[in-house]
Amino acid sequence: MLQDKIITTGYSAIDRLIDNFSKPNLVLITTKNKNEFLFNISKFISASAKIPTMVFSLEFKKEDIIHDLLYSCAHINSEKEIARNFDKKEWHNISNAIEIFKDISMVISDNTNNIDDIENLAKKFHNEHNSKKKLIVIDNLQLIEINENLNSKSKIESIIARINALAENIDSTILLLTNHSHNNDDFISKNATWVCL
Repeated sequence: MLQDKIITTGYSAIDRLIDNFSKPNLVLITTKNKNEFLFNISKFISASAKIPTMVFSLEFKKEDIIHDLLYSCAHINSEKEIARNFDKKEWHNISNAIEIFKDISMVISDNTNNIDDIENLAKKFHNEHNSKKKLIVIDNLQLIEINENLNSKSKIESIIARINALAENIDSTILLLTNHSHNNDDFISKNATWVCL
């Protein structure tokens, strides 16, 4: 059964922290290449392991994400993407990539950045996949809004605390992408674990 299999995210540092999705977890992630990260998560979690995945994109439209994921999966470089002058092999790769993504259990939300809405949508996603392991990815922390009058540091800490509570509440792994560095002494959270990729 899927629940008994070892599931990899494609990143050993994350795998060590989430312990095969056996318990709720919040991991703060700093990465230079978010598109590559989202692609790998979709490949290893949604496509390979069939883990339901929800992505909150606060920077990019879901059509752009799907477009980038598709061409990344097909190994199409950026120049060819623009020209759309594909050869026979590249069309074959695109066709194979489409087949992979047809089976992916992934939801992309790109129309909310309020913490209340994120919580509500995540709970709805959880209810739809209540008996399954699942993954939620939020990109990015700095763009999340909160209905409280707080200074920047307190706002970030409050958001992280709420997302940590959300992970516990819906018994899920949440990966929260951030622009902050874990070496920033002004930004240390007791509610999450850091990973730099």
